Amino acid sequence: MRFLTLTEIGARHSNEEGTAGMRVATLEFAATRLRAYEVHRDMLRHKIEGLSPTHPKPVPARPLTAAPSAPPPTTMKNAGAGAALGGHRPGWAAAKPAAGPRASNTPTTSSAQRLARLKVQLAEIEAQIVKEQTKLKMEGAHIQPNGEIFWRASERVVEYDHDLAKQQLSRITFTSGRLYLGTKPFDTQKMYTGNAGVGHAIFVVSAEGNVHVGSHVVGNRHHSSLLAGTKVAGAGELKCTDGRLLFVSNKSGHYRPTVSHMVQVLHLLSKHGVPPTFTVSLLPTGGRFKDPDEFLQSIAHEDQYHVAKLRRYASYLTDEILGQHAPDPWRTFDPDRELLGVYCAMTHRRINPKVVRQWLKARGMTAVARVLSGAGR
Repeated sequence: MRFLTLTEIGARHSNEEGTAGMRVATLEFAATRLRAYEVHRDMLRHKIEGLSPTHPKPVPARPLTAAPSAPPPTTMKNAGAGAALGGHRPGWAAAKPAAGPRASNTPTTSSAQRLARLKVQLAEIEAQIVKEQTKLKMEGAHIQPNGEIFWRASERVVEYDHDLAKQQLSRITFTSGRLYLGTKPFDTQKMYTGNAGVGHAIFVVSAEGNVHVGSHVVGNRHHSSLLAGTKVAGAGELKCTDGRLLFVSNKSGHYRPTVSHMVQVLHLLSKHGVPPTFTVSLLPTGGRFKDPDEFLQSIAHEDQYHVAKLRRYASYLTDEILGQHAPDPWRTFDPDRELLGVYCAMTHRRINPKVVRQWLKARGMTAVARVLSGAGR
């Protein structure tokens, strides 16, 4: 199938093949994030230890102070001092016996609630630490028992799959709406991306409409690796279980796909019979949609796939050319009251964009595709 928009990798990534890319800086940032979580974990553990009934704080006993044999003269100065120390009468009051340690280590209701909240927070932080450690290990980092993190930038370099046989190994096929890698249903459970994490894979769509997937490894395997840095019709991340697509996004720092690329990807999946029951995430807006239909309804009408493809024939969309359609002549749209497209001059009915494109192609007219740079959105 033909795509209306292709994109190439940005200039900052154009010479990365055979180098470590931006690996060290990326991993250092990930390590800093892990250390921040570990500091938070240690603070929570300290607070929990202070509140836990199994770790009571010793309460120092105050020494008993004997009352003076004779009270000092009652003066305003002494009266004020006595009042300041808690006496109800002028002069010094006898010291009260100091309270010893609590008979029970059971925390009060308020401290018990706080302790419970802190334990929940600790469990969440510890789970996040495990997640971050797993991500770093999948990136090739070595985490020592004492928490130190090591890696060598020279261990790996950015690879490009120039060989067609190697590209074939990453190509997805479709059968009855399910995704297959080789002969097995595609599953991302053991795959990884630097953005979405474990359980996700990166993907690109070739100019011919082939989908290629892989794990993301900073400084080694990027979106650009899958098709050796060539122009693509779409790129992003996806999640799949037993061949069933669960999630797709347009997250790619190398290609930076636009809304139009996402529409192309969804159209391709639809043509392969993939059920529209997966979540769609759009960057850089951060929009997340429960399914493709919700996403398509959220974007401007002219960004719909077939209408966007019709715009590639803009130079032919004139009343002079459209009026030659028989038996019912066509016309261009009125921007003040009509949606973008082609209309019947007699009935004012909007013509299916796909029908218009087929008629134009039958007359020898070709679309003008645009190529975008991945340097920005």
